[in-house]
Amino acid sequence: MGLDMYFEVKKGNYSVYSRGDADKGINDTTEYPEDLKVLADYIYERNFKSKSTEVSYQIGYFRKFNALHGFIVNNYADGVDHCQPIYLDEHNIKKMLEVCEQIRDDHSKAETLMPTESGCFFGSTEYDEYYFQDIEEAINLFKMILESIDFGKYSVYYEASW
Repeated sequence: MGLDMYFEVKKGNYSVYSRGDADKGINDTTEYPEDLKVLADYIYERNFKSKSTEVSYQIGYFRKFNALHGFIVNNYADGVDHCQPIYLDEHNIKKMLEVCEQIRDDHSKAETLMPTESGCFFGSTEYDEYYFQDIEEAINLFKMILESIDFGKYSVYYEASW
């Protein structure tokens, strides 16, 4: 048990069309498993096809970095902490990178800029070597996200569990 923290990118699309659109080049190629055949036949009898997909990739993970968790919840989720996915746009990632770099460059800013958070199984609230190692890891992650992610195609989310 403990505070597990995940960063992921998601890409989704949604399309709806009827089987009658086949003359427009839209063909239903869905292959349903045998145990869903009755459901598939029901959908086809009504001449309707709906498809929704979302692809998700985990891109980062921290364990018990309660200061970063608190920063994200307080700044990007209005203080609401229910282990819900929290959307992070490019500006949010840049801001977190900036804060972490300030702390790396001047450790005395840690308690002001990204204070530790206590909580059940959240880990240490000390500003020790582990805190500053996590700051370095966060800097590396945020730089890679900013260099790699096309924010026009992908959405970045943070989600924690404990």
